[in-house]
Amino acid sequence: MNTLLATALALGPVTRIMLEPLGGETVTQNRRNQSLLRDVHAGIACLMAGRAAERLVLGEISAGAGGSRQSDLARATNMALQIDHQLGLGAYGPVWRGDADGLALHDPAQRQRVQQRLLNAETLATRILQRHQPELDAMAKALMEDRELVGKRLEKMLESITPDTGILELSARETANDKETNQPR
Repeated sequence: MNTLLATALALGPVTRIMLEPLGGETVTQNRRNQSLLRDVHAGIACLMAGRAAERLVLGEISAGAGGSRQSDLARATNMALQIDHQLGLGAYGPVWRGDADGLALHDPAQRQRVQQRLLNAETLATRILQRHQPELDAMAKALMEDRELVGKRLEKMLESITPDTGILELSARETANDKETNQPR
């Protein structure tokens, strides 16, 4: 669930979560980040959290994370592409290659890098959600009943979740791989 990841990865305070017929929405006050590679990885993991939560809670995933260009999966894929194409933090080094879009995924090597980033992010999301399984279960139940969590009730549900430095450990391997190809020669 995006809410737990946003809190655990210190992506900004969550102010509201809603469950709607076509999916959920998490509203956060974004914190200023340093746009480091680990910040991008944390953002991708947060977007992959809904998919990871489905696997934990339902035992399988649905197409709910995918769909339109505004879906969590589309946004995570775009962020993973931006690492190489726009941010100068990936395989092509300090080069701006234009807007990241799905056409770049026709390159098998690029598609593999993006897919690996998404899988790493989903793994990270799963581990964080597993650590916070009681909170995940309580939030899922509350959302099913009330469709929305805000204010003091939401704050109370999130108070036991402290920022988790696991992002640094789990994404270190991928970060190292990106940096290896991003070094001046």
